[in-house]
Amino acid sequence: RRAADIVAVLDHAGIRRAALVGHSMGGVIALATAVCHPDRVSALIVNGAHPFAEDLAPLRAAFEDNFEAWLAFLKQLAPDLSPDSCRRIRGNDLAAVQASLARDGPDFAAAFAGLGIPVLAISGTLDPRCDAARKFAELAGGEFLPLVGKNHVTAFLDVETIGPVIDEFLGCVSTRNTGLGG
Repeated sequence: RRAADIVAVLDHAGIRRAALVGHSMGGVIALATAVCHPDRVSALIVNGAHPFAEDLAPLRAAFEDNFEAWLAFLKQLAPDLSPDSCRRIRGNDLAAVQASLARDGPDFAAAFAGLGIPVLAISGTLDPRCDAARKFAELAGGEFLPLVGKNHVTAFLDVETIGPVIDEFLGCVSTRNTGLGG
């Protein structure tokens, strides 16, 4: 359903194909969109995400039944989390977040073998998902960017490192897609 939502937004904006960028759950949604609608995805950039099976019980336990417990968990990973970020987290729909964590992540990695969509997988080396992100990049014939010393949250916040790498990756993808060498 979330992949269909992405396609609906693309349709509404009049965009036939797009590069999708997502972190964590947003990355999994980008991955699902690529599998369900490969003709709509020109490239994938995922940070802290992968298409392999994943036990989400630790996240369910950290979340409990309120955003304060979740914020405490996130602040352990990123003590400098801004007040604005905390406000946005508290503004989420509690039932929707609980529903997104209700089931463990399925394994849909096999769909990426030979899919042909350019992939850049990013992960902090301290993120428990790092090895899976690296494995996904290899499976998809893509690139992998390890962020040394970063965890799941601080890898998301490292815009100074990630931004230029994404720009370069998308520039290379664009050059390949237009057939212009450089």
